[in-house]
Amino acid sequence: FRLNAFMTRNRFMDITGALRYTDKAEPLLFVDKFHEVRQVINVFNYHYEREYSPTWISCLDESMNSWLNQFCPGFMVCPRKPWPFGNKYHSIADGDEQGHNPIMWRIRLVEGKDRPKLPNGRWAYPTQWENEGYTKTVELLLDMTAPIHRTGKVVTGASSFCMVEGVMALHEKGVYGQFLIKKRRYWPKHVPGDLLDQHMAGKSLGETKTYVQEINGTRVLVHCCKDADWVTKIMSTHGVLDEIQDHPTWRQVNGQWKTFKYAEPFSRHNRGKHWVDDVNKRRQAPISLESAWKTKWW
Repeated sequence: FRLNAFMTRNRFMDITGALRYTDKAEPLLFVDKFHEVRQVINVFNYHYEREYSPTWISCLDESMNSWLNQFCPGFMVCPRKPWPFGNKYHSIADGDEQGHNPIMWRIRLVEGKDRPKLPNGRWAYPTQWENEGYTKTVELLLDMTAPIHRTGKVVTGASSFCMVEGVMALHEKGVYGQFLIKKRRYWPKHVPGDLLDQHMAGKSLGETKTYVQEINGTRVLVHCCKDADWVTKIMSTHGVLDEIQDHPTWRQVNGQWKTFKYAEPFSRHNRGKHWVDDVNKRRQAPISLESAWKTKWW
């Protein structure tokens, strides 16, 4: 990409050298390494909260913004991402009824060890949910879904957000969360994963069951689907196991291709899980500003 026909390099460098993302003075009582971008992130979220109404289902996931050195504030490494080095953002996006044209309508920078603290040791910019005493993951879920509280909309997400307290907290705020269940060192709390695997071992391909339990007055569900070599599990407080007729899938079993139709919770997850990645791909291709400009600053 050559832009010389539109602007000289010196003019481009003069403009980028004068760009600022905040008009607020730096705080005096503590060091905020994210001061230069904190305001523009807040304005982005505020704008979408006022002007945009997400569709009935959204996907919560993680995004990476590439940096070429490890001295940027909040530098992280996520080996499974296409852009593994840089800043990580929690992001939420929705798509239309066909799952196309997703829009990212809320972001949150993961500040990590560089998150600023006041002289008394407390966080400098606590969220409403932190002040109310919620744990880290529950606070994240509530903060990212705040614009759709009390709407009855659905949020699907990866296993990194799966915990029963988070699903129940969303339910209390009028949002139906569903999150993929995976075993890391242990199964998530209130998920008897090994027993569910044993129960589903003899089932046919695509067969589904729901493990139902009541926790503190809330009905918590673990939907299970027998796949070729594993059992897919999703935790939620909603959903039925009706087959979605226009969402078939195929698996190779003993050298033969077999097909089945996804049940409702699994169809929702598989149709929405790529929305955040689609937005990132659209932003990073065919040209990535971070790599083209050799990012050393916000």
